[in-house]
Amino acid sequence: MGNQGRRFHAEPLDTDEVTALVEACESASSVRGARDRAFVRVLHGCGLRCNEALGLEVKDLDFERGAVRVLHAKGGKSRLSGGLVNGTATAVRAHLMTAGITSGLVFRTGKGGRIDTSHYRRLFPVLAKRAGIQKRVHPHGLRHSHASTLADKGVPVHQIQRQLGHVSLQVTQRYIDHLNPQAVIDGVNGAS
Repeated sequence: MGNQGRRFHAEPLDTDEVTALVEACESASSVRGARDRAFVRVLHGCGLRCNEALGLEVKDLDFERGAVRVLHAKGGKSRLSGGLVNGTATAVRAHLMTAGITSGLVFRTGKGGRIDTSHYRRLFPVLAKRAGIQKRVHPHGLRHSHASTLADKGVPVHQIQRQLGHVSLQVTQRYIDHLNPQAVIDGVNGAS
């Protein structure tokens, strides 16, 4: 029996673990390595769902504003997400240049087609093992890590909601509470 349908406790990665995951990818000078490094950075830096990132086209990238336009978000909605800055922007630019991509899908197969999400679901545990990360690592986990990082930096919940494309503030609050149960424990223990 596989893990299909099972729920696991979220284990957000810290910045050092994300960097280790990126470094575990193939060399940045290879097309695949540059692509996978950029993909990890986009998931973590922009908080996108795997399918959202795989659907990005070059025209959806706004390096000047540091944003990505997500046209096919969950529920058929669209949104503008920040985070295309610093290491994320650098990795995406390097990927586009290495692969010679000027239009169409940002993340694509060697033949130019859309990558199936199963590719990254299989790759991430391999990268985690190479990086020496003991946590369960999967594409959606980088979205968790993004939300956790924003919450830790004191970004207001309503802004995190918009960034993640959640329907309601309550969904985002549950999401954040689920990601950082230690904050609740520390708060309670500090008040005792």
